[in-house]
Amino acid sequence: MDHKGAAAMMAIMQVAYPRFYAQQGEVQMKAAVSLWADALADYPEEAIHVALVRVIRESPFPPTIADIVKRLEVMRDTGSDAPEALWRKVVRAVCDGYYHAAERFEELPSVCKQFVGSPENLRSMSQMDEDVLMTVTRGQFMKRVDTLLECEKVMQETPAHVLRLMQGLGGAMRMPEADGRLLGEV
Repeated sequence: MDHKGAAAMMAIMQVAYPRFYAQQGEVQMKAAVSLWADALADYPEEAIHVALVRVIRESPFPPTIADIVKRLEVMRDTGSDAPEALWRKVVRAVCDGYYHAAERFEELPSVCKQFVGSPENLRSMSQMDEDVLMTVTRGQFMKRVDTLLECEKVMQETPAHVLRLMQGLGGAMRMPEADGRLLGEV
């Protein structure tokens, strides 16, 4: 994004959040435009605009650079805006999940696999009442999807050797009993 694009984005935010930007002076706005342009330089302007509009729809507070970058990263990782796009992938898999559960499960993005759990669960979901699937199950998915996406991002950013070390600590990280012994020790 260049300075012209950042200025246009700031103009949108001024309209969306007039009370927040009312007290900003010209110097502050120029500094903000420069900062936003530099911080978002690696992203396409059209994608930034989509992310900005989505964040504005969801938040009564002006977005930070981090809010926009987070939305852009989710859009990049899933090919579109995450929660609804991921839910549509789950629904498509469920629709064909009775006879082809294993194949459809393997085609799902990892976040969807974590939610569904297994091909057997996908097959069970394919037998659900449609109203239950599209209301209750969708609601459960929407509540968990942001957490699942964040966990996946952390796992991707963590070096493999650190993950192995952490997995090895699982058995040793137990709460001591009152007498100082680890739980399970005799």
